[in-house]
Amino acid sequence: MSPKSKDLFDDSRMSFGEHLEELRVRLIQALIGLTIGVLVSLCFGHKIVGIVRQPIDAALIRFGKSEIVEEEQATWNPWLFLQGKQQEVPETNPDVSEDDVLKEEPIDQERTIALTIDRYDFLMMLHRANPDLFPIPDVSEKGKPMQLRVKAQEFLQWNETSQNLYRPVTFNVQEAFLIYLKVSLAAGFLLASPWIFYQLWMFIAVGLYEHERKYLYVYGSLSLLLFIVGSLFCFYVVFPFALDFFLSYNKFLGVTPQLRLSEYISFALILPAGFGLSFELPLVMFALERMNIVEKRIYREQRKMAVLVIAFLSMVLTPSDPYTMILMMIPLLLLYELGVWMCDLNRIPVNPTEVANRA
Repeated sequence: MSPKSKDLFDDSRMSFGEHLEELRVRLIQALIGLTIGVLVSLCFGHKIVGIVRQPIDAALIRFGKSEIVEEEQATWNPWLFLQGKQQEVPETNPDVSEDDVLKEEPIDQERTIALTIDRYDFLMMLHRANPDLFPIPDVSEKGKPMQLRVKAQEFLQWNETSQNLYRPVTFNVQEAFLIYLKVSLAAGFLLASPWIFYQLWMFIAVGLYEHERKYLYVYGSLSLLLFIVGSLFCFYVVFPFALDFFLSYNKFLGVTPQLRLSEYISFALILPAGFGLSFELPLVMFALERMNIVEKRIYREQRKMAVLVIAFLSMVLTPSDPYTMILMMIPLLLLYELGVWMCDLNRIPVNPTEVANRA
């Protein structure tokens, strides 16, 4: 007679049905946490979209100002630059005293534009308009700049139109609403992820040894930290270089970029996730070594091959510009050395009594 087959859950403290019930409870609690996270994100969705848009908005503003950088550098004021203010008038009128300037009413920046013209030309126009009131100007007035402020409601519309040239656009009616939902769902999952992974951990921990739980406590936390660091590194360090690189080709080809917001949002969500996953490299190396799939000496002997593989992965995972590739490659090389160091750590000792009781 053939030996009786052994059920998978014979040595478990919980039956198969109890495991299913535990799984059902954990899934429901995880979904409740996810729902709460999404609802909170929906309340602040516009702010979250603004945060995600910040890199592309800043890149488009830099692109729009690139044509007048040389003019601004001639009268660049470092103090105004540090204050985040833009110097509008390069030179002041020498005939206007400081007291007169202080008495001026606040300027409506959105409806007012400042014009700098030649003083002689302006006085000549006044003389031609009313010779009796305005005499012929002196020739010495030529070449002297003079500032005029012109205010009109149409300037507000012109200002808004010029600013809209350097903002992402949508191509259909429902696109902005769908972007709002997409970003809120992603932010809700990110907000609820600690609770979701806690429920997953509580379900898995029942079937683990004590030393296996120690592995998850230590390296699970490290995995989350590396993923967050990789995503933030991509968003705040890599994005400015990548966006400036791509937008520079618009200037090179003489075209005006009109970026679709939905496509940028997908790009802004996928690329940081790719960086976050790539930052898990030391943990992958550690897991392969602990499972005896790869010996730790191979990591040291194959460093040159590892550099080649990291360079290839950086090229594939990034949008094929050299700056982004280098910015991913350098941290991965450092993380590779971290993985080699982690493989040298002593193994967490296994309690033989616990293993014997579970066998």
